[in-house]
Amino acid sequence: ELALSKISSAEKGWRMIPARRGKPSITDWTVLHREGGLSLVEFRPVTGRTHQIRVHAASGLGFALVGDPVYGTPDPRCKRTMLHASSLVVQRGTKAPIMATSPVPADFAAFGIGPM
Repeated sequence: ELALSKISSAEKGWRMIPARRGKPSITDWTVLHREGGLSLVEFRPVTGRTHQIRVHAASGLGFALVGDPVYGTPDPRCKRTMLHASSLVVQRGTKAPIMATSPVPADFAAFGIGPM
């Protein structure tokens, strides 16, 4: 659990920060694999705040996502933040939920992570 609030500055642009008076946010997480100083982590957001997973990783766990230019540092091995939604479920009240899955992207292979 880490409450989040938006801040903005001319130098850094806008971003989310942990703040006692911020909006509540909860992310469950599990380490799936460790290798070479990196960890593959499954994040399961309970709430849906902007940048929630990225801020919870960097500020809550103390380790930014690989390649995250806002909450961590860019990584020469990748062209993007290494964050991927392997599955999504959209609840629709009395209707059946919408569910989608997606395999691990090929660029995760640069970090020793293959299809799951």
